[in-house]
Amino acid sequence: MNIAVVVDQETVKRDGTLRADANAERDVCGALRELGHHIRVWPLALSASETLSEIRGWQAGLVFNLTEHYQGDRDRDHFFATLLEHYGFAFTGASSAALSLCRDKEASKRIVEAAGIAVPRTYLWTPERDDWASRVQWPLIIKPLRGDGSEHITSKSVVANSHQAQRRAQSVWRHTQQAVLAEQYIDGTEYTITVTGSVGGTLKVWGVSVLNRPKRAGDPYLYAHEVKNGRNLKRHHGNDYVACDPIFEPEVGAVATAAATCFATLRLDGYARFDFRVLEGRCYFLEANPNSNLNRDSDATQFRRFGHTAFIAEVVRLGLERTQMAAKR
Repeated sequence: MNIAVVVDQETVKRDGTLRADANAERDVCGALRELGHHIRVWPLALSASETLSEIRGWQAGLVFNLTEHYQGDRDRDHFFATLLEHYGFAFTGASSAALSLCRDKEASKRIVEAAGIAVPRTYLWTPERDDWASRVQWPLIIKPLRGDGSEHITSKSVVANSHQAQRRAQSVWRHTQQAVLAEQYIDGTEYTITVTGSVGGTLKVWGVSVLNRPKRAGDPYLYAHEVKNGRNLKRHHGNDYVACDPIFEPEVGAVATAAATCFATLRLDGYARFDFRVLEGRCYFLEANPNSNLNRDSDATQFRRFGHTAFIAEVVRLGLERTQMAAKR
């Protein structure tokens, strides 16, 4: 089958080949070739309709959507999926509605909470709305409302008082120009769980990983952006995901059950990764990451334990199945 792999422009060199550091894109292309598909990579042009016209002319049977923004705006990561839906393309990953909802951390938490899943207390900060610091329980994590992949999450994100919170919130605001989320810090065991499924269908759990505690007592226990993107820092801080050991099995069951509820409630399909923390037997939803990282060497997802190529094959199957189901309606 012809599969068009659509990527962000910055992952492609001038000669049309993928950059050396486009790891996820390279790994997906390799897996698709291994599965016997004919692939062609398209960087998403400023005119998305131009890209779609070329893909239709190539007679692609499926679009593998690896875009994470549109024209540099991550808040519009749902835009290309919207176009694919509108023009009737079969494509991989979450729907445009699910992508848009999960981008808003506050809204997704409220919806999940209404379904009976525990969530940390959250407060919104803007320059016009900064009175929340007098009525919260410390410590808090300060993060952008619509961030992605631990963006702007550092060791300074955990704050213990109003002064630290205001300084950190103002810093995030200056860098992102968006509302800031102040979130209750849950000092529990952090799990990430990778799943596939369809709206109304059966959920498949592919792997569950647990985040190591930091080596230094008293260090913030979170997966900071600088740690996520550098192995030397991971080793230094001791913050890294590892596959769950059998001693965690009771909690893993609770996490899997919570993930199934979140997947259905947020009307996700395709593939996604969820982050939870478990404290005193209670499972707290942190965030949903639809169209999560497909890097073969990802620590959070641990593809090497269950097979990266098998996972990509399932993502392709679900993308085709969604289109077939829509055609029957």
